[in-house]
Formats: sequence, structure tokens, C-alpha cells
Amino acid sequence: MKQHDIIGLGEAEHFRQGYYKSKVELIKHFVKQNVIDIIALEASMSVTDLLNSYIHGKVELDPKSVLASLNEPYSLQGAGFLDAVEILDLLEWLKQHNAGNDQSVKLVGIDFQNYSIPLSKLEKYIGDDLSMLEETQETQKLIDKSLRSILDSGPEVTMTPEWLHDFRKAKYNVQTLKGQIANKENAVFFRELEQFTTLWDDPTFPRDSMMYENLKQHLSPGLRVIVWAHNFHIENDPAFVGYKKLGVFLKENHPDRYLIIGVSDSERDSNSPAINIHSPDAKYDMMISVDKGSKCERLLPD
Repeated sequence: MKQHDIIGLGEAEHFRQGYYKSKVELIKHFVKQNVIDIIALEASMSVTDLLNSYIHGKVELDPKSVLASLNEPYSLQGAGFLDAVEILDLLEWLKQHNAGNDQSVKLVGIDFQNYSIPLSKLEKYIGDDLSMLEETQETQKLIDKSLRSILDSGPEVTMTPEWLHDFRKAKYNVQTLKGQIANKENAVFFRELEQFTTLWDDPTFPRDSMMYENLKQHLSPGLRVIVWAHNFHIENDPAFVGYKKLGVFLKENHPDRYLIIGVSDSERDSNSPAINIHSPDAKYDMMISVDKGSKCERLLPD
């Protein structure tokens, strides 16, 4: 692991106890061996920023109340993502590690899967301006309506004139607010809102390219990063018919730095070794096979 400073750590399926427990144990090992500085999550930038402040002892919060917000669309569907006891265990462990070590580990988000928290955080910068406050509240309602339409009617609804009108109005509101109150302190909120309101009506669906741009700012020389994401995103698959994956961007731009570790289900092939080293031109450099186990149990806030 010490030969690479960007490590993709995947999972064949989100919200599985076996995958999460295995990945948490690997990350704890990497931290103890001092081979990573940053854990980058396929999750909301704004919410992960809050959790990073928590594991550094800068804010007091109930992490269970925040974990579901790492992917707001999943939460609206009642689906679990990172709101699991295994992730809570990792957060508490990292908090304890950071408190007792000079070499602390940072948590960052590279995805843009929350809009409610960024919008609520912007109210601090609006002050008493009622028109901007109304614009913020309207944006929240428009995005809520747009996402619920997708959940109720399927992704085809994004092609209808009414849906496009509402979503593009939300996008316009974000740009207007940015022009009025944007600063260095609230940049992460606008970055997430801009990307969220760009993704859904873009036919190229540039999610992975945006995640790569978000990750790039943490790839400074000397910093060692582990990327927690689905196997699909971290794999090197230039032949994929569709948009370019995050792993392809990383392999193209950092071929000697990037190591890809997939995590898959051992039940798929009982004869497969627990750790399988792949050829240099494969999708993964290493595949770890574990029992994926049951679905995680969603955490409920205190």
C-alpha cells in the first residue's frame, strides 16, 4: 500500500454489513500503519465536511442524525447508504485516533448528494434579506418537488416541460444567490448546489467527472487518499459505453499513483481466493472477496 498514494476501495453493493465491516477494518489498519491521510467518501461534500469537523473535535453533534444526509435522494426513498452502525463505529474510532495523534486523518466528500443542508447553511449569510430568504425556500421546494416526481414517476419525468421548468428555476435561483452572497466560507455549499442542479437535466450525466474534479483538490503531492465508493465508480473501465468513470479519470491522470481494490461477494465463486491480484490492464488491481452479509440496519437519530 505504501507504493501508492491514491487507493480506490470499492464495494459491489451499498449498505451491506460484510462489505462495510471489512472496509472499516482495512481503513483502521491503513490508519494505524500511517499510509493514508484522507478518506474521500462517495457522499455529500457539505455533510462530510460537518462529520470531518466532528472527528476533529471542532463541533458537537449527534452523528447518527447526520449520516442519512450523506445521500439525500437515497434517504427520501427510505434506502440506506452510509447511515449504518459500521460507519458510526468508524467515525468514533477516527475521532479517538485524531484526539490522540499528531497525524490526524481527514474526512472529505466528493459527491453532491444533498441540497437541504447547503440551502439551510446559506441562511446564515442572507441575514434579514427577505427576498433572498424566500428565494432559498422556493429553491428547496422546487428541488423537493422535482425529486419526488422522479421517485413517483421514474427518471423519464425529467424530460417533461413542467419538470424541466421547475428544476431549471431552482438552478437559476442558486446562481442568483451565488452572485449575491458567495464567499470562501460558503463555497462548499454553492459547489454542491451547483453540481446537484446541473446533473439531473444534463443528458451526459457527468456525475463521475464532477466527483473527479471534487477529488482533485485533495490529490496534492504528499497527501495519501483512500476513496470509498462503489466498485462501479472506482474501476478502470475505459471500454464502458457511457460517461467516463471516476476510476478511469484517476488511472489516466495518475497511472502510477492509483491502486484499485474492489470488494465483492465470496459466494459468487467459492473457488476464488480471498484476495485475487489482477493483471495490470484489468478493471481492478486487487479484488477482495468477503461474505457480503445482510443489509445494514439503518440508524435512527437519538
